[in-house]
Amino acid sequence: MKTFIGARVFKTAIAVLVSILLSERLGLVPVFASTSAYLSMKPSVGLAWNNVKEQLGMQLIAFTFSILFGLVIGPGPIAVFISVIVIFQIAIHFKWTNNMNMGVVSALYILSAPATDFVHQVLLRIAGISLGICVGFVVNVFIDPPEYRSGMISRGLDLENLLMRSLQDAVHAYINRTSIDPDQQALRKTEFKKLYNEMNKNYNLYKNDRFPLFDLGNSEETDLEISFFHDYRDYLKGVTDRIQDVWSWSDGQKKRGEEEEYEGAGQSDELERVLTVLRDALDIAIEKDGLLQDKVRIGTAVPTEPVSVWNKIDEALQSWHLAAKDDRDTLHQLTEISIITQKIQWLISAADSLVRKPPEHLGNVI
Repeated sequence: MKTFIGARVFKTAIAVLVSILLSERLGLVPVFASTSAYLSMKPSVGLAWNNVKEQLGMQLIAFTFSILFGLVIGPGPIAVFISVIVIFQIAIHFKWTNNMNMGVVSALYILSAPATDFVHQVLLRIAGISLGICVGFVVNVFIDPPEYRSGMISRGLDLENLLMRSLQDAVHAYINRTSIDPDQQALRKTEFKKLYNEMNKNYNLYKNDRFPLFDLGNSEETDLEISFFHDYRDYLKGVTDRIQDVWSWSDGQKKRGEEEEYEGAGQSDELERVLTVLRDALDIAIEKDGLLQDKVRIGTAVPTEPVSVWNKIDEALQSWHLAAKDDRDTLHQLTEISIITQKIQWLISAADSLVRKPPEHLGNVI
């Protein structure tokens, strides 16, 4: 539902309105129903389901002790004081702190009933509060339920594309003894963080968006998808961290290349062979990541044979090491290229593992 006021705001207003109309129709006090309906609104169906279960438990506690203290002590400040302490302690014990305030509000509503007609007024208020909880839950579930899965996938793919471009830029900058402009690095880091946070937020809402009525017969498949996207999220975070490492090494590589003492150092056939293997490894990583994007985007991908670039890079590095000078620039490059290759190999293996990870087919993809 696309409205200028926002779907959740609109749904909350509907819940409050319906609870008022129903409570008036049933002869209940609208403020009790509308308050509980408002506090029952949650950003996902799964959270709404968990909330209504917790709310019912919290309300049972609030109703029981409020009525007990109201009958024994009489409605008034002392009964409110004792009820609030008891409700808080029980809520903390059962970890119902999200609905603790609603329990206290219910106690205040109940214990504000007139003593002359206490039981009747209490029943009316309990009915109103329960009505509001039910209305809020029904509106949450059946009126434009939020869909976080597509947002998670969209933000994840946006981040993945940006990461692959950045990885290519970083490795090519290292090979060519250039560097990524610091302002560009800062901008990319901001984009990485923004897209990752959006993807992670949608993932957390998606994984908690479970409702038994909608999950019938699909529970195992849903569990597999949640596990897949958990690892996919970690993969994106891992690629992000590794790109920033390559940025720092390309900066150092450029500075060393600009120093007169090392001008032209290591520009041998052996080094060119090493850099060719490094470029090939990068191409393989991009290809493997492309298969992963296919799985996330269209729901399936055909895995290719596992690839290891270690044998080729190890042989090339040994040949270069034997032929090159034992200077600072060469030692830096040997270490850095080995680590960059290890990071690319991690990407290749991680992407391939995700392509092969169950479920084989992701349902309802964008």
